Amino acid sequence: MSSLEGKGGLDALLASRLDEDESFVVTLNYLSDNLHLGAGTAEPQLRMALEDRELELNQQYLEQIEKMNDRVQSFVLKIRAMNAICCELTERIQSNKEKTRELLKKTAVLQTEKRELGAKKVFLDEFFGKYLLDEEEERALALSNQHGLPTLEILNLLGEKLRNTYANLYASVQRECRLLNVEFLDIKPALVHSFELLHRAEEGELFSKALDDYGNARRGFVVRAFIDTLTRGAKIVGSHGPIEQLSTDPLRYVNEMLSWVQHTVAVEKEMLAALLRDCMRHGGAENVPSQARAVLASVAEALCQPLRLRVEQCITKEGNCVVLNRLATLLLFYADAFKETLSDDAHMVLCCKDLHELCTNMCFSAVSSSVQRILVTARVPDYDLLPVQSVNQALLLLRDILEAQNDGAFAAVQDKRSLYNKAN
Repeated sequence: MSSLEGKGGLDALLASRLDEDESFVVTLNYLSDNLHLGAGTAEPQLRMALEDRELELNQQYLEQIEKMNDRVQSFVLKIRAMNAICCELTERIQSNKEKTRELLKKTAVLQTEKRELGAKKVFLDEFFGKYLLDEEEERALALSNQHGLPTLEILNLLGEKLRNTYANLYASVQRECRLLNVEFLDIKPALVHSFELLHRAEEGELFSKALDDYGNARRGFVVRAFIDTLTRGAKIVGSHGPIEQLSTDPLRYVNEMLSWVQHTVAVEKEMLAALLRDCMRHGGAENVPSQARAVLASVAEALCQPLRLRVEQCITKEGNCVVLNRLATLLLFYADAFKETLSDDAHMVLCCKDLHELCTNMCFSAVSSSVQRILVTARVPDYDLLPVQSVNQALLLLRDILEAQNDGAFAAVQDKRSLYNKAN
C-alpha cells in the first residue's frame, strides 16, 4: 500500500510544471547567475553568495524592524501623552464633582436660611402691620405733644405690659426649675433663652430670683443623692456599696464622702455654665460669673450639715493621733480644692477648715495623751546607756506622724509656723 502511495506522489511530481512555480524559477535564475565558474570554485562561490544574500536579507529585516520599533515607540509616546491627558481630565472631573458637591451644600444652606428669613419677614410684617402706628395715629400723637398726657399713658401702658410679660416669663422659669430636682436632667433650650431674657431685663431682681429657684431645686437633689450614696450606694456601674460601710475606716470613709462632694460640685458647675451660656455671650461676663459662684456655693452649702455631722463623729471617736493627722491633712487638701471651684468664704470651704481645725486640735490632744502615757512608764537607762522602751515608743510615734505629714496622696500647703506654735 505504501509503495503505491510513493509511486503516486512521484507521478504527481513528474507531471507538475516547474516552469509555472515562480519561486522555483527565481531560484534557478539566481543559481544560473552564480554558476558560470568552474566546477572547483562553484560551491565556495555559491556558499559565499548565499551568505551575502542572507546578510543582506538580515540587514533589510533589521532596518524594517528598526522602522517598526520607531513607529511603536512613537505610538507608545502618544499613548502615554493621551494617558496623562486622561488622568488630568479625571482629576479635573473629580475636582469639579467636589466643588459641585460643596456648592450644592452651600445652596441647601442658603435655601434654608432663605426660608427662615422669609418666615421672619412674614412675622415682622405681621407684627409691624399690627403694632406700627399709621400716619393718622402719628399726627394725633404729634398734636398731643403740648400736653404729653397720651404719650405718658402709652409709655406707662407699655411698661406695665412689659413687666407683666417678664412676670409671666419668671413664673414659667420657676415651674421649670422645680422640675430640675432629678439626676439625669436635660436643660431645655427654652429655659436657657428664658434666663438670658431675664438677664437682659432692666430690673435684675427676677434674674436673681430665678437663680435662687434653680439653686433651691438643685440643693434638694444633691442632699437626697448624698444620703442615698451614703446608705444605698452610687448608681453607677463598678461602684462599691454604701459609703456607710466604710465607717470603720475613718480615713477612707471621710475621703469617699469628700470625693463625692467634689465630683458633685464639678457636675453642678458644668450644668450651671450650660444654663447661663447665653447670658455670658450677651454682655454678662462681668456679673454673671460671680452670681454663678454664689449659686454653686449655695448648692454645696446644703451638704455641709450632713457632712459635718459624720466627719465630727469620726474625729471624736478616733483616738489614734496618726489617723487624726492624716484626716487633718485630707480636710485641708479638700478645703483648697473647694476654694478653687467656689469662693474663699463659701460655707463648704469654711466647713472643711473648721473640721480641719477640730481634727488638728484632737490630734494634738491625742499626741499629748500618748506622750503622757509613755512618760509614765519611762525609766532611767541601764548601765549600757541604750535607749529605753519609752524612748523607742516616742521615736516610733514621731516617725509615724512625720510620715503622715510627707504623704504625697493628700499633699497640701500648710503653715508650718502656725503648726509649730500649736504643737508648743
